[in-house]
Amino acid sequence: MKIRKIQASERQEILEGDRYAYTNWTEEKILNSDLDTIIPDQTLAVFIQGKIVAALTIHRFQQSLRGIVKEMGGIGGVWTYPEHRNQGYVKELLHVAFSEMKTHNQGLSMLMPFRQSFYQKFGYATANSNLEIRVPMESLITDFTDDFTWEYERLNATAVQSEFLEFMKLVTANQNHGMVIPIYWQRSQWQAATRDKQCVLVKRQGKIVALGIYRIDSRVKERKIYLDHYFYTDIESRIRLFSFFAKHRDQINHIYLQVQLGMNFQQWFGDVMTGYEVSIKFPPYMVRVIDLETAIHNLPTPVDGVINIQIQDSSSNWHSQGFTLTSQHFLLHAKPDPNPNPDFRFTIQGISALVYGTLPLAEIEYRNWLEVLNYQKRSLLASWFPPMPLSNTWRF
Repeated sequence: MKIRKIQASERQEILEGDRYAYTNWTEEKILNSDLDTIIPDQTLAVFIQGKIVAALTIHRFQQSLRGIVKEMGGIGGVWTYPEHRNQGYVKELLHVAFSEMKTHNQGLSMLMPFRQSFYQKFGYATANSNLEIRVPMESLITDFTDDFTWEYERLNATAVQSEFLEFMKLVTANQNHGMVIPIYWQRSQWQAATRDKQCVLVKRQGKIVALGIYRIDSRVKERKIYLDHYFYTDIESRIRLFSFFAKHRDQINHIYLQVQLGMNFQQWFGDVMTGYEVSIKFPPYMVRVIDLETAIHNLPTPVDGVINIQIQDSSSNWHSQGFTLTSQHFLLHAKPDPNPNPDFRFTIQGISALVYGTLPLAEIEYRNWLEVLNYQKRSLLASWFPPMPLSNTWRF
């Protein structure tokens, strides 16, 4: 067995494995445009006798974490051919991937699991999915007067990569904890993700203040719009964004969109006499801290102080040690401590759940992912890392 990054000439083998694992298998020829979506430097593969039998992709992303944009490695495209399963190949791929992410200063990692219990063994903690809601078009509010300071520009989504990502990065850190920002996507990746979609830019005095990427289905059966991604700067720009979709009332019956878990979205709309349809369509995201120093650097805190912790991480030897966490001027930093006198001991799942805010401190402790040694520091730790629902619309 050999594990390494693939070469450009091996992209077809990766796509053949992806096709077997994730789509309706077909003999149709793989197109050059499909090959362009595979980035060799981000793709690890297991080779047996020169053939690829398993693979994994480390998508290079940024991610908003508690209001700060961080580098993140998104694990995707994990597959093994059935005749080579149960041999530990994905385990070895993940161990290599953790080292790769640390090398590239990706202090965080996220994935969508095929089975949560599998990735828990490697330190990933379960977060949450977004809610998907179905809203009747007649409930969209348009009770304001149009004026010339506002305008809508509608474009094919494949053509707005730079504008969309620039605006997304500008507003998402403060609005969407956990949002993935595909800022490093190559043109081919963006086109594959936005094919057959449109984008509306909402502008105030010529400046973009809201936008959304959507899919439209005007066929007779239901007639619907899927608002896949949307961002806005303030309340009025959000209302103006939805007013654009309200203009489809004679054409469309319902709009589908994702909202953050726990958000009172019902305040966004008017009369809804038929009610909402609310569902969770996808498994919850899972998250992991790859490098604690990078992950929590400059995270905001409400109060200054010092806490010593110790982490146990069998998959990443650089984590199995002590750390001193210091908040100074309301910004958090971590540094290794070779002689720890810990206030807390964490498993890697515990520190991942803490940093991402997937669980309150009491439940992390209940799951035996945390041992409290100094109860006087417990309230300080809880104030630094309050629970926060994760909100992300980019699946990979």
